[in-house]
Amino acid sequence: MTRYTGSTINHRESSFKSDFNNELLVRAIEKRELLEYPESNVLLSNILTDDPNNIVAIRMMAVNHISMNNLERASKLLRSAHHLAKESTPNELPVIHYYNAVIEFMRADFQKSLSILEMTDKVANLTNDWLYRAYASELKGKILMKLGKLNLAADAFKTAMDKYSVIQCPVGKSQS
Repeated sequence: MTRYTGSTINHRESSFKSDFNNELLVRAIEKRELLEYPESNVLLSNILTDDPNNIVAIRMMAVNHISMNNLERASKLLRSAHHLAKESTPNELPVIHYYNAVIEFMRADFQKSLSILEMTDKVANLTNDWLYRAYASELKGKILMKLGKLNLAADAFKTAMDKYSVIQCPVGKSQS
């Protein structure tokens, strides 16, 4: 804008940039909802070109890669997001830990996944993130079922339902 108008209007430029990135983020979410992960990632890449530290875009891209079973790429993106979250956005940490646990679950490294889920719950508790505490308990239940520990799995699923009920999340309760 400055180049075209000759006057500095940094606030408006940054506001426009933010609005534009938010619109791209909405479109990326829509593509993800349609299971169009590569298309979603193109939009997220455009956001990251302009704002390379956009934790939400990085995390969403990682989740898309998990959905496409590109686990190495997802892990790399989550490491980047983790580094940024520790510095500036700690409320993203439970989400990042959870998706790292999902990756290990998909790799069938159940013990590592359980260990990461413990960290997920601990950090989610510190940030008062009941949704990711519930997700972590639910995934823990799935892992324990795979390990044949049915009583412990049932306890984990009950814990997940209790946590979902704290935030009145009927979708989570119906999944457990």
